Amino acid sequence: MSHSNLADDRLNRDDIQNGDDHEQEELLIEGRPRLLGAMPSWLVSFFLHVMLILLLALVFLPDNTQPPIAFEVSDVSGEQLESLDVDLNSLELDSALSSESLVTPEMNLAEMPLPEVETESVPVDALTEMSADFQADLKTLSGGSEFSGRTSEGRASEGRASAKAYGASAESEQSVDLALEWLANHQLPNGSWNFDHSIGPGERSKLDPGTYTDCVNAATAMALLPFLGAGNTHVNGTYKDNVQRGLAFLINNVDRDRGRYSWMDRNGGMYSHGMAAIAFCEAYAMTDDHSLLEYAEGAVRFIEYAQDPRGGGWRYEPREPGDTSVVGWQVMALKSAKMAGIKVEDSTWKLAKRFLDSVSVESGAYYGYMNRPNQPYGLHKSRIAIGLLCRMYMGWEKERPGLADGVMWLGDYRPSTGTRENPNGANMYYNYYATQVMRHYGGEMWKKWNGEMRDYLVEQQATEGNERGSWYFDRSDDMSPEAGGRLYCTAMSAMTLEVYYRFLPLYGSQAMEGPDDFPLD
Repeated sequence: MSHSNLADDRLNRDDIQNGDDHEQEELLIEGRPRLLGAMPSWLVSFFLHVMLILLLALVFLPDNTQPPIAFEVSDVSGEQLESLDVDLNSLELDSALSSESLVTPEMNLAEMPLPEVETESVPVDALTEMSADFQADLKTLSGGSEFSGRTSEGRASEGRASAKAYGASAESEQSVDLALEWLANHQLPNGSWNFDHSIGPGERSKLDPGTYTDCVNAATAMALLPFLGAGNTHVNGTYKDNVQRGLAFLINNVDRDRGRYSWMDRNGGMYSHGMAAIAFCEAYAMTDDHSLLEYAEGAVRFIEYAQDPRGGGWRYEPREPGDTSVVGWQVMALKSAKMAGIKVEDSTWKLAKRFLDSVSVESGAYYGYMNRPNQPYGLHKSRIAIGLLCRMYMGWEKERPGLADGVMWLGDYRPSTGTRENPNGANMYYNYYATQVMRHYGGEMWKKWNGEMRDYLVEQQATEGNERGSWYFDRSDDMSPEAGGRLYCTAMSAMTLEVYYRFLPLYGSQAMEGPDDFPLD
């Protein structure tokens, strides 16, 4: 088309747009085909609508002869692999998406079964990856001798061999061995222990199970402590496999939050965490295995975080006003960390001192639970033992009047060995703490205490059946063992009999540092 024709066509369109309606109608009619131009307008409209309906029918009505839809399948590189013919009408739901598992309006989402998810666990041998190299280096430097840990010499076999010089007997050492055997036999396949020791495979004791079945972290940590106390670690000792699997379970069961590692249980709370913290700090201190340092430090950071910022104590939940019983486990863990070379904030010690001051009377000789005690002090004997041990760990010198008076009171009160009517009714919670206090203080009072405490435990240990090597004590005046059961009683008794060589990192003369080591004032 020439430029002149294009211009003429543009002018004709302008005329149509700018002319009146009559002129536009005439031009349009003139542009129709002759047949349509001769038809009335209603007939033209009818004819056009019929043609449109027929056209739509041809396009959208289904064709039963249509073949199945073909899908092109390509791999990640974009290359075509094959063409699959899929009949959409013949598709079936996968069994994992059956109608039973689909969400319906009537279903409560909270009641829907969750899929089982396999979590990645830390293999037990991962604990020794760093320690193996570490010990190989030390063996080379020391001329080929084995390394048993920088702070565990008192717990090694040679330490136990000389235990008689510190008050042990052949019978008490045999009791420790039997207790470790019983604990090892009641470990669960996943590495944990349960206060209900009767659950699990194999030959097990069924007598006196504990009721706190969901305090798994606490039970596992408490069971580990006697092994560590006797010199067993995850790299050395007769029971190194048991210790290794127990630590691995705790590692896989930790809650991490910004460098703070928690092992709190539902019912155990800070009790559970304190015990686990002691286990990791001791295992690290005894082996220098730096694969454990992360967990020991993380446990300490959580203890610092959980301390009551006003009163200075610890209780079941973080930052609650404290009680002496929970405080005892946290102070032991912090002392263990200090002996392992792990930093504890000065403010933590100062706050702990504030709490102990708030629950003590007579220059720190006697202690209550959450408040100062009233007479008679015998109703508070477990707390008195805990308070005195904390003071020792926090730097009180032996000659301090309050400490001396409290130790004298414990000596006069003697170990808890039940009654004539119930000789198996001892309070092992009191015995465990008070024995440590008396051992650290030494002297004639310790000799008298030790003979009575040691021989009583030897006599009360089970010697037959699946209970052989264990202990269980009935309800006593201020401590009920039903929650922890036979596992709890056995662990506490074994640790009490290990006080002779369970020196480091918690016990013995090395733990009794001067007041300058603790910024308490």
